[in-house]
Amino acid sequence: MLKIMIAEDEILERKALRYLLEKYYKNNLEIVAEASNGREAADFAIELKPDIILMDIKMPVLDGLEAGKIIKSELPETEIVILTAFNYFEYAKESIKIGVADYLLKPYSNEEFANIIDSLLNKFYIKKLLKNKNEQMEKKYTELLSLAENEIILNLIYSHKPERVQIEEYKKILNIHSNKYCCLICLLKDDLKDENVEIIKDELKCFFTEVIGGVNKKEAVFLIFDDNIGKKLNKTILKKVFDKKDIILSFGVGIIEDDLKNFYLSYKKAKKDLYENQALNEEEENIFEKNNNAYYKLLRSFIDNDINQFNIIFEELILLRFNSKDCYEINQYKIFISEIYEYLITNIPNYFKKNINKDEILIFNEEINKINKIEDVTLLLKEKIKNLMILFKRIKEGESLGVIEKAKNYIEENYMKDITLEKVANYVSMSSFHFSRIFYDAEGINFKDYLIKIRMEKAINMLLKEKKTIKEIAQEVGYPDQNYFSRAFKKYTNSSPTEYFKKIIN
Repeated sequence: MLKIMIAEDEILERKALRYLLEKYYKNNLEIVAEASNGREAADFAIELKPDIILMDIKMPVLDGLEAGKIIKSELPETEIVILTAFNYFEYAKESIKIGVADYLLKPYSNEEFANIIDSLLNKFYIKKLLKNKNEQMEKKYTELLSLAENEIILNLIYSHKPERVQIEEYKKILNIHSNKYCCLICLLKDDLKDENVEIIKDELKCFFTEVIGGVNKKEAVFLIFDDNIGKKLNKTILKKVFDKKDIILSFGVGIIEDDLKNFYLSYKKAKKDLYENQALNEEEENIFEKNNNAYYKLLRSFIDNDINQFNIIFEELILLRFNSKDCYEINQYKIFISEIYEYLITNIPNYFKKNINKDEILIFNEEINKINKIEDVTLLLKEKIKNLMILFKRIKEGESLGVIEKAKNYIEENYMKDITLEKVANYVSMSSFHFSRIFYDAEGINFKDYLIKIRMEKAINMLLKEKKTIKEIAQEVGYPDQNYFSRAFKKYTNSSPTEYFKKIIN
């Protein structure tokens, strides 16, 4: 069902239009709003996105043509019918300029009204048919192309050395122009789904000229074409891309070739590479995952200033590293302790706006090299950590003084801009994590909700005291998207901006 809006300042005219629409078009059109002035018409239209608007020219605040101009700039597909008692050339000329669909000259007959509405309904019906047809054709083409890619990849795998004529036909079907290529095989985490193959293809297309993909049993197989593939192909970059998408267990890269007759050689190398990587991943995954989790927990216990928790996790790390507390010798243990200290010194500054001199690591290593007992090495580490905890606790307490007021002043001066927790934290020289915690402790509300509160109070003030459209107010309080602003406003006040304004005025 299409949406229609009535914009008319005369209440009797609005009732008459509603009567005609409900009598003859209740199964075709839904009346989503009635506006009594041009400003309301523009605001309602942008918020509700009607398909058709019946718009009177002579209205208060904004006339129909001014409101129509605003609406068409935001909603070019919306059809506007101008209602007017003035048969003036200037009005007609201006209406054409802003792109109105038609106009009705008052007083109009029921037949004239029906002709206009029927014409618009027919126009929307034809638009919908064309859109559906185009979408179906596009979908069919994409499906056929995917099937063709898959079929060609399978033919290349199993025919080993295809004929030259066949190769040229493949390249023509797939619109491939590059000569150099290589094969890439991926083992996916989930069942092989078409959408996952398409996701990987889209990522690869960001780096390479042409990419085709298909499925062979449990593997996703890709052909990457690019005349500069030798310079671009980098396993580290590929790993970063695939890790980001989190759908690949392992992948293998084949040799670069310039003739599809030799595809099988590239495929064979990619397959070998895939299973070598997979074996390595499975062997190391459990150890790395456990170690990484324990190291992170150790860092968290430092940030939380919890020495008891630090000692517990430290003991867990020893067991993970050596399997037993008694089966390691002093030099192995020193290396292990040095790694822990270096990890902490490197990562602690990420949580505090204070760097630690990297020479501390060298000094620590020199100190443990002079020690000959495992328990003394442990004592040295724990003493260092305890002193660092005391130092950073003082830093945290000192930072809090004055920081909140400085942050609130910054928000007050910049609420209309694109400000984020990270930007404000940076302004007060703190990590986002630490600033977020002390802000909540001080204000009893998190940063995001505090910013919304400031913006909404400013918006309410503008709505009541200034003659501005909802869109203008939204932009002035930091919301470029009016719809997003309206949703945020309704969540804050339980009313849309227009409803809130009406309640207060009434």
